[in-house]
Amino acid sequence: METRSEQIAVLLNANAKSVGRRTVDTIRETLPRAHTFLSRSRDDAQRHVDRIVHEDFGLVLCGGGDGSVVTLLNLLRRRAPRLPRLGLLKLGTGNAWARAMGARGLRWTLEQLQRRPIAEVPSDRFDLVEVEGMITHFTGAGWDARLVNDFNDLVRGLGVKAGKSVAAYMTALFSKTVPAEALDFQRYGQAEVQVETLGGDVVRVTRDGSEVPVTVEPGTVIHASPVSVIGCATTEHYGFGFKAFPYARRRARMFNFRALNMSVGQAVVSIPALWRGTMTGEPITDYLVQDIQVTFSRPLEFQVGGDAMGKRHQVRMRIADESVDIVDFRRLAQMN
Repeated sequence: METRSEQIAVLLNANAKSVGRRTVDTIRETLPRAHTFLSRSRDDAQRHVDRIVHEDFGLVLCGGGDGSVVTLLNLLRRRAPRLPRLGLLKLGTGNAWARAMGARGLRWTLEQLQRRPIAEVPSDRFDLVEVEGMITHFTGAGWDARLVNDFNDLVRGLGVKAGKSVAAYMTALFSKTVPAEALDFQRYGQAEVQVETLGGDVVRVTRDGSEVPVTVEPGTVIHASPVSVIGCATTEHYGFGFKAFPYARRRARMFNFRALNMSVGQAVVSIPALWRGTMTGEPITDYLVQDIQVTFSRPLEFQVGGDAMGKRHQVRMRIADESVDIVDFRRLAQMN
């Protein structure tokens, strides 16, 4: 008889862009023995996670975008002795992690799982960043976090599912973020950042991608400069395939810290190179680090996993104790 460890749980965020009745029907048709849980609130998600942990499913699929994955990771962290293996469905807005792991349309993705026993499904292990008691695959501050706030405001006006698209991001960028950033620059001038290592290894990544280990004591300032955006990540991509952190997986148990000194207007002009992750050197600074404290000259907008968190003057970011295995759908498709 099949045990729970050989079965799949599917946790869906009912508020996500592509989650609806048809989504649930497709899952039940394609994976009839999977157990589907639909959450409309954090309380719903917590109840479902409690059951998933108690019954020890062999694989947990998450549908709802990067924010939903971060929520799931943190709910699991509180309840599970270890993080289970996850599979990411491309059902949210940006779907950064799902895209990076080769997820495509829902039916295609589920059919790849249908053809193999769970034990044979390949996965990649990812480190995570811990920030303010949460674990995530990326976090940051600056005008990109402001864009998240502006996008969410716009979506609320358009309707949750109707508004979640690349076009909505571009609309928020030009109608809200660019003017607000220009006004802040006129009022307060350029923000500055100071980065202090609190422990662990430090590696500087040069313009050509070479690594230069830096020997410093805890408490040393490793970087100080004017800044418009900073971020930390253990995955290379932001939403919609944007390769924001090209060095995120260079070394195990380290994350890519990136500081960008470029206005949002200048960034728009450089979108192709930024999107591909090929822009390096000035105005970008890259490190691989394990534990840092970032201090801004004035509070900047802050985000965790693509969810807006308000403003911060100082943030500590460290490599989390936990890591997580994520299904690699590209390798799985090759096996099938």
